[in-house]
Amino acid sequence: MSAATASKGSRWFVSTGVAFLVAWQGIALAATSGALSVSRTTLAVLGVHGFVLHVLLGKAYALVPTYFDRTLAAPRAPLAALPFTA
Repeated sequence: MSAATASKGSRWFVSTGVAFLVAWQGIALAATSGALSVSRTTLAVLGVHGFVLHVLLGKAYALVPTYFDRTLAAPRAPLAALPFTA
């Protein structure tokens, strides 16, 4: 059960990252068309903190315990951390 719970949390992190990627690209498209005034810095922060951070954390929760042949001490850690990062 713990591996399945950790895997589910990892998938939620990656799904959140994909949602941020879609939002980032939508805002970038609206900014280039002139419909929205957003600086490049804001777009970069949205892309890095939204997409990259969530995908990196999601993959870390999935791959790091496997690499070191361990299990997570708290299998619900990914699901508990997700609201704080999003």
